[in-house]
Amino acid sequence: MVPAADAPRPPARLDAIERLLSAAELAARVAVFDRAAGEGPWAVIEPDRPAVRRAGIVNLYEALRFRLENAAVRLPPEDRPAGVSIARDPLPLRADGTPDRDRLRRELGEPPGRFWPPAPADAPPLAPDWIRTLAALPELSAWSGPWTRAVSLEADLGLDSLDRLAVIVGLAGALGVPVPERGGTGIFTLGDLVDAFGARAPERVAERTARRRAVLAADPARRSALRLVERIAWPAVRTLVRPLAARRFGRRFTPRAVGLERVDWARRPLIVAQNHQSHLDPTLLACVVGPEIHREMAFLGYAGYFGRGAARLAAAVLSILPIDADAFALRGLRAAVRAVQAGRILVIYPEGERTWRGDLRPLRGGVAWLAAATGAAVVPSVVSGAYRAAPRGWPERAHPVTIAFDEPLDPPRSLEPQALHEFLAALRARLAAMLRALGEDPERGDPDTWAHGPPGIRRG
Repeated sequence: MVPAADAPRPPARLDAIERLLSAAELAARVAVFDRAAGEGPWAVIEPDRPAVRRAGIVNLYEALRFRLENAAVRLPPEDRPAGVSIARDPLPLRADGTPDRDRLRRELGEPPGRFWPPAPADAPPLAPDWIRTLAALPELSAWSGPWTRAVSLEADLGLDSLDRLAVIVGLAGALGVPVPERGGTGIFTLGDLVDAFGARAPERVAERTARRRAVLAADPARRSALRLVERIAWPAVRTLVRPLAARRFGRRFTPRAVGLERVDWARRPLIVAQNHQSHLDPTLLACVVGPEIHREMAFLGYAGYFGRGAARLAAAVLSILPIDADAFALRGLRAAVRAVQAGRILVIYPEGERTWRGDLRPLRGGVAWLAAATGAAVVPSVVSGAYRAAPRGWPERAHPVTIAFDEPLDPPRSLEPQALHEFLAALRARLAAMLRALGEDPERGDPDTWAHGPPGIRRG
């Protein structure tokens, strides 16, 4: 029996939640403990660090949170974690090898932030010339803690994947060495950063915006076979598959467009930034924009799905450019720049993943980078109703869908962090207003409709 929302969860129930969540990929152990009455439990994850390094993941918090949410979809809503923290050190254990929740609660006090505990202050310090150089970077200038080798780029400095890439690009330019194709893979701490570039710190860091533009533009050509596949296959997909998909999805979801006339679709360069409610979003977009616009579109897709093997060939067929926040970040950004410069309309889902509750998730920085690097105007677009049609983790059901468009936003004035953050804030505000106009709540979403899954579906 599931406990009432205002009653403490019994230890056996917490044990069951821990067993389910500990099966999540990249998690070595998960400890779950109750909070105040009526609040969801809190999860503390001990990462499987060898697996994390093998996978080349540097955005550890986002990677683990995503996988934990995938596992939690099979839990009743009241038992899904209300928050997640990543443990730097191994979790305290009981004699039977399970997490010691009582000890953990005493050590944590109130639930911590994203990472726990803080960085150790007794780690070896960096050389003074490295400290001066790193402190001059705008991405690192706010750091007031000790400059030691153990300082985490993500946990302590708060760098996302693009901030980390900006640091690496700046240092590579100052040293006169190429930026590795795999970006920041394997660079987790300031010590890793120093090791990646050698013991000698650069004497100065040159102006960054021009260098970033040059690095993004210096994309090696795609393999000729993939270019040939894309040149031949994409028109075939557009001509043959799109009408069939439109017929099927048109009957089931009756997609309609609002505001298409607000956009000058002949304008180039152009980027479409849309919220992400379901896996149907790209197909529904194709249904409403028509073949003339659709044939000019290219889509950013998650490299975990489209980055290797047969899926990479499928991506070329479907005009999908693989990108993620880790190993393929630089490669994907370069390919996207090339697509925009070639006159394609680039479609981006800047939340980076599908929503869990129908809400509008925080926007990631890739769209701002690409707009600033290419000078592309950004078309705000929202999809409404697709969450009810095909929510993450559950099958489809018939439900009408609306896709709205608004007048384009001018690109950021530069690639400096402040300009990018201001642009992202303006874009998110526009998307939120458009969702409200369609009757959706961008902050709360629609958490009750699919809380227990569709009728007739049993939980695992």
